[in-house]
Amino acid sequence: MKEIRYIVVAGAIFSLILGGCKKKEEPAVFPDNLKVDVSSAISFPDLDKKKSMILSDSIITGTDLYQHLRALVYISDFSAGMIQNALNFVRSQSITKPVSFSYVSSDDQMEKTLVFTDHYLYRKEVWDYGLLITDAKMGNAFLMVWDLSPIRVIAILHPVAYNYNAEKQRDAFIKVEYGEDNPEYDKTMVVSAIRLDSTDVKYVKRMKVFFGKKGDVVSLYGNFNMPYAYVLSNIEARGRSWSFKAKNNVKEDIAVALCGLPVLTVNTVDKIWTDYSMDQVLKRQLMTLYPSILEQDADAYVSDAKGIAYFMGEQGFVSNDTDNPDPAKFTSSFIDMSDINPWAPAIIEALNVDF
Repeated sequence: MKEIRYIVVAGAIFSLILGGCKKKEEPAVFPDNLKVDVSSAISFPDLDKKKSMILSDSIITGTDLYQHLRALVYISDFSAGMIQNALNFVRSQSITKPVSFSYVSSDDQMEKTLVFTDHYLYRKEVWDYGLLITDAKMGNAFLMVWDLSPIRVIAILHPVAYNYNAEKQRDAFIKVEYGEDNPEYDKTMVVSAIRLDSTDVKYVKRMKVFFGKKGDVVSLYGNFNMPYAYVLSNIEARGRSWSFKAKNNVKEDIAVALCGLPVLTVNTVDKIWTDYSMDQVLKRQLMTLYPSILEQDADAYVSDAKGIAYFMGEQGFVSNDTDNPDPAKFTSSFIDMSDINPWAPAIIEALNVDF
């Protein structure tokens, strides 16, 4: 009995020690994450085939266009990852209280200054916390403001100021708005960017993409505005907004999507799915480029651009319209995207991102 009593007492003392340690721990002030992840079915780095995406001097099919959609989504996904990496660096500094200090970045050996404060005023709103990293020569590099309960974050990154050696999107201004306060989703993320340069051709001038996760399913929608893009003929007026909506089951690695190719001045969403649906745009372009083509031949050619597209894993596009490749996975509720829509292209044309 005495031995058992000693064990109980020792256990109680050990618990008190642990409790004492926990009391000394500083409360977390930084969110762990500000990113909503998607799978390769809808996000895939296929950037080498055509630097300028829909800009093409050859005949391009619906299959080509839908595969390119995955590369565009990847750009927004990658952009959010750049901001997540900046957050990871800040978290590695073990900051728990307001502080200001300078350091030499291991990325570019340039001097930076980090300022972290509470009760941060940003755009006439007081946030729980705010953090700003500036470069000694290039100015603002990374800004993050956030609340912890519920979690709401706005983060802005200027890659070339954060890391002068950055090879991707150096001149861009990228913003992520992350939240866990939307009753329709577990978490949401909106990625906005201007002056992208992910390839040698600056084909996307502005983009804005929404990601909303509920369980294993992420709903996506957005626009990639391309001021120099054309579809089939370089004679046509330049400028298209790649506008889309999609769903991605991350666990199953499947996705569905619907795309339109409106001109940049379109100021309503409904025209995206009627006048500027992908198949209608391709058909008009094809019949203009080849006036002698029969309409039924044009219809056959654009058949893989019609309706909803289905994606599976790294293969990506597998079928479209009524050709459901696996009804058990691509259920009626999963392929229903009636409650989500991108923005009107004209709204994205007015988009600006700065500190």
